[in-house]
Amino acid sequence: MKRPKAFLNYSHKDRTYLEEFQKYLASFERNGLLELWVATKIAPGQRWFDEIRAGLTSARLAIFLVVASGITADQMIRSLLS
Repeated sequence: MKRPKAFLNYSHKDRTYLEEFQKYLASFERNGLLELWVATKIAPGQRWFDEIRAGLTSARLAIFLVVASGITADQMIRSLLS
């Protein structure tokens, strides 16, 4: 069975939180229960927007990492609806 792919979105200024959150998901990845897609996987020279779109459209789950210093809930809702 193919493992579900999760798209993880975060603000680059919150990279420390991303790394901490990834520790919690690592066992799911190791055990083949989840494939995590994060923008940090985009290699230099790749088309950023195209890679983000491909990661998002191939995912079955979207996780938005929102911390107090990041985007507000209202801003996120507006960006998703636009």
